Amino acid sequence: MSHPSGATVLGAASFLADGGEMGQRIRDFDWAATSLGEAERWPAPLKTIVRMMLTTNHAVFVFWGPDLICLYNDAYSRSLGSEQHPSILGMKGPDAWAIAWDVIAPQIALVTSGQGATWHENQHIPIQRHGRLDETYWTYSYGPIHDDGAPNGVGGTLVLTTETTEHVFAQRRLQSAEARWRSRFEQAPGFVAILEGPTHRFEFANPPYHELIGGRDCIGRNVIDVLPEAESHGFLALLDRVYHDGVPFLGTAVPLTLIAPSDGLARTRYLDFVYQPIRDDSGRITGIFAHGSDVTDRVNASSALIDSEARYRALAEQLPGCAVFVIDESLRFVMAGGEALLTAERVPQDFVGRTIDEVFDAGTVATYAPNLRDAFNGNAFEVEHRTFGRYFLTRGTPLRTVGGIVYGVLAVSSDITDRRRVENQLRTANGRLADVMSAAEIGVWWWDMNTTVVGHDRNLARLYNLGDVVTSTLEQHTASIAAEDWPIVEAAVVNAKATGTFYIREYRIRDADGHVRWLGARGRVERDPVSGHDVLTGLVIDITDLKVLEESLRASDRQKDRFLAMLAHELRNPLAPLLNAVTMLEADPISGRDLAWCRDVIGRQTRQLAFLLDDLLDISRITHGRLWLERRDVSLSSIIEAAIETVTPVLNAREHRLHIDVPDEPLSLYVDPDRMAQVVANLLGNAAKFTEPGGDIELQARESNGVVEIVVRDSGIGLAADDHEHIFSMFSQVDPAAGRPRSGLGIGLSLVRGLVELHDGDISVHSDGLGHGSAFTIRLPALAS
Repeated sequence: MSHPSGATVLGAASFLADGGEMGQRIRDFDWAATSLGEAERWPAPLKTIVRMMLTTNHAVFVFWGPDLICLYNDAYSRSLGSEQHPSILGMKGPDAWAIAWDVIAPQIALVTSGQGATWHENQHIPIQRHGRLDETYWTYSYGPIHDDGAPNGVGGTLVLTTETTEHVFAQRRLQSAEARWRSRFEQAPGFVAILEGPTHRFEFANPPYHELIGGRDCIGRNVIDVLPEAESHGFLALLDRVYHDGVPFLGTAVPLTLIAPSDGLARTRYLDFVYQPIRDDSGRITGIFAHGSDVTDRVNASSALIDSEARYRALAEQLPGCAVFVIDESLRFVMAGGEALLTAERVPQDFVGRTIDEVFDAGTVATYAPNLRDAFNGNAFEVEHRTFGRYFLTRGTPLRTVGGIVYGVLAVSSDITDRRRVENQLRTANGRLADVMSAAEIGVWWWDMNTTVVGHDRNLARLYNLGDVVTSTLEQHTASIAAEDWPIVEAAVVNAKATGTFYIREYRIRDADGHVRWLGARGRVERDPVSGHDVLTGLVIDITDLKVLEESLRASDRQKDRFLAMLAHELRNPLAPLLNAVTMLEADPISGRDLAWCRDVIGRQTRQLAFLLDDLLDISRITHGRLWLERRDVSLSSIIEAAIETVTPVLNAREHRLHIDVPDEPLSLYVDPDRMAQVVANLLGNAAKFTEPGGDIELQARESNGVVEIVVRDSGIGLAADDHEHIFSMFSQVDPAAGRPRSGLGIGLSLVRGLVELHDGDISVHSDGLGHGSAFTIRLPALAS
């Protein structure tokens, strides 16, 4: 059998025809698995209501039977999220609506108990949708679906609903906005009132408005009933004109006389105000917004200013070197006069009628304006400022009415340009003196000898480790003085009390870390003319550098004495063999063997003397900048060969092993070859001298980043850590190892360093300590290819 296009064959369940997505889902659902059973067997009321639900575009939901089985249409499904749709179709009500069940269960129970329908507006029913628990609001009704065969004649509950979440949120926003503007108007410093309709009924009035009208009850009442006086003053006519014409009205210093309810007395106030029409969305005028300020004090102040102008003008003429100004609340000059105006090349007309912004530059305004505004709050002020190229001291005081209202400021400016010039000169001189004293490590202190408080400058505080302070107790002041020098300080104080003169040649102070500084002090006792007390004032100078220099000079003298002694020793050593040779030469006859021995001794010893004298001359030439180098391009290998040739006899005599490690590729230097060979030979000789016989000496060379390094390393006696710093100093000799006497003059390494530095190089030494050998490293610029 054929059917027309779009028809559905449903048999006994034809009431489920159509209904869009939900119609299809209801048709496909296995109802036999629920308490409703197969759809064909549903009771007639349920079929009827389901048919109605599927054919309407309104959101409809049905709870049916004792289990409150859920059915709903497409329109309702759109208010659900994927968390519920379509899973709650055919589900029991308590399971489907677990989140909101405590809210809706009593409402459904009311319907199913036969007590009739319910109605709920903007009910909060939370729904889990879109992955979150939404705060949602609904307007809905629960109505009974009659079924004679069901308990109480109610087979189910029909739910007709509309989601009102956006409406509720919009109302909240409106209420919040209204609360905000009401709060702002409540806090506004001026008066505010909102009038509705053509009769100008009060909808809102803030506290200043209530205060203005004497606390009269006004909300919900018309202006004419609250303020009958307003009609005679023309205010009512102004309100009518603004309401009908839509043109705002601005009033300035308009008088309003009101009868005070408290005592029945008439009082006149002066008002600045605006009447502003209020329009709805269509542009129709619905009311008037009135706001303004009570300017009675300002009006009275203006009158007071006018009355007092002549009095203050006379004052200005009687104050030499000053200018007198009267300034109103808008910071406008009402009066100006005085001798200081002429000094600044100004006349009163430059000020009167103008604001401070129009008269002064931005810098002066920034200084002046806050003080003037503070004066209108009742506070006097005093400020120094630079204006018109001169310095002024301005003192300001509030001007008050009889009632105590501040109506202006009286400002008196004194020209202090000359005083400031002298102060600046004094400040500059004091600054220079402080710089000099700080650079010279000089501190100043003063002590009232009847007290335990010492005053001082910051230089002295720094020297005495007192921190950034300018006073201290006597105990704090003396705490850092070395205990062993206390008797010296106490004796100086006793002498100062007796003679008036305080002097300490030198004493020590210790800081928190134990470091010692040397100070010298002198001072004088004078009688304070005010207190009558003796005050000891003194200077302290840091002489630590002088003490260090003094010790250095003493050490230098000791070193020089030791050098002279060693020089005498070194010069005397060759004399004994020479005298022996001379004695043998005087013998007659002398054998050929003895003659050869004499020649050998004389030659060897004179060469040793020549070497010694050459070293001394070289040191002198380097010290006085008179040593000339004959520099040229030479290979490093030639320098090393010459040095080894020089020291080979010494190495062989002490049976040392010399290890040479130099690159295969040639290295070139721009040096004096003889002097550089002398340097390397000197280091090798030193290594041989301070290494026990049979030791190892290494000569290593390498080039890196344009620098040639020559290292002489030995397995000898090594160096103590303290010797690293002064090993290259003139006449320096390290403490000899046990059983080893001092050797040499102490000029060899000083000569080496001098020659290396003349070649734009440097030299350093490293040792892991006594008994661990030493390594001397020379660094020289490599010759570019």
